[in-house]
Amino acid sequence: TLGRGYPFDISDRTLARAHARLVFRSGKFKIKDLGSDCGIMLNGHKIKPGKFTLVRPGDKVTLGNVPLEIHESLPEGTYTEVQNFTAHDITDYAPYI
Repeated sequence: TLGRGYPFDISDRTLARAHARLVFRSGKFKIKDLGSDCGIMLNGHKIKPGKFTLVRPGDKVTLGNVPLEIHESLPEGTYTEVQNFTAHDITDYAPYI
């Protein structure tokens, strides 16, 4: 779960405490808006809340005002346990959650 609360705290007021759920299943990323006020934009289009939407590597995802990039794999040396984010950090680490 991504947002301003546990487990991954992204300190940005445009995000809800539980803004989105990002999952990796069957080799594919999917994201779901958990009913946030600002929503989630995928390649410039707002996604429908409450339903998982396929996200491909290279897609432009924005949670509130926070950009997110999806990559096919983790860069060498990347930590997989990341807990406290600021809006500044999100573009560096959130893709690997």
